Amino acid sequence: MFAAEVRALRPIAYGEEVTMCYIPEFERHSARQARLRDAYGFTCTCELCARPTPAHAHSDARRAQLEALTAHCDELPDTRIWAWARDRGARDDTLIGALEQQAAMMEQEMYARPEGWLTVARPLVKIYCALGNAVAARKWAVCAASYARAATGTDGGWEAVARAPEQTLWWGVRVSECRR
Repeated sequence: MFAAEVRALRPIAYGEEVTMCYIPEFERHSARQARLRDAYGFTCTCELCARPTPAHAHSDARRAQLEALTAHCDELPDTRIWAWARDRGARDDTLIGALEQQAAMMEQEMYARPEGWLTVARPLVKIYCALGNAVAARKWAVCAASYARAATGTDGGWEAVARAPEQTLWWGVRVSECRR
């Protein structure tokens, strides 16, 4: 017997198709399609697989990068964020650039694993709080809450951060450290 609990990350419209990944998501497009044909007898036509053929090579390259980035679900440690926040010589975008790039790739590839998204969203919330950027902190706190809820059934406290990022211990530490 097979049973599963599925949590939606967003509202699902009546009649909207809900898909799930049957196979390792980081395989190349051609390998995914071959495995689905051989094991399950169908060709996937989800939004990702239905992209034009020239887009498959770019998608395969992004997926290889994502596989390397998410292999261990290593999150940027708080100690590194604190060190950056206190380093007057460090550029503000030092940590943001790589995390935002990873998030963009995850979005392009319709990556849905909550654990992978959380390794990006949680540090970005802290970094944007440290910079005193409430808009960006809220955006990523909402993302963290959504994926935490999908993974655990609870928002992990991120909804409270989304409501009041100024109340976190990270708020403005980069700004105040750099002004000393």
